[in-house]
Amino acid sequence: GLFLSVHYRRRDYVRARPNVVPDAREAAAQISVLLGELQLERVFLATDAQLSEKEHLASLVTNSSSRGANGSVGVVWYHPSPQDLLLYGEGGVAIIDQWVASHAAYFVGSKESTFSFRCVVCV
Repeated sequence: GLFLSVHYRRRDYVRARPNVVPDAREAAAQISVLLGELQLERVFLATDAQLSEKEHLASLVTNSSSRGANGSVGVVWYHPSPQDLLLYGEGGVAIIDQWVASHAAYFVGSKESTFSFRCVVCV
């Protein structure tokens, strides 16, 4: 699809690799640059971040080459319903994220991540 997909690692990965994982501002800057270079206006986040972290990151992402109002960018993520969580479990929800992420025009992942590896293999 015509969107950028980003595997935005938080929680355990941040604690295990605090000097490697970008914070929200750094990640947003990287995403914003890619959007401009790729001439895309939409981002799909595959992430284990809390809702507040997702919203914060989304508020920081811009695209100066975007035709949207004020360079705004559509940043979305899959938010499973309680029924989906019960039906698919956390592992199934991760597979849904991987499926969407693997259908992006461009994917950015995390080094040493099986999740990211699977997204790249599926492309």
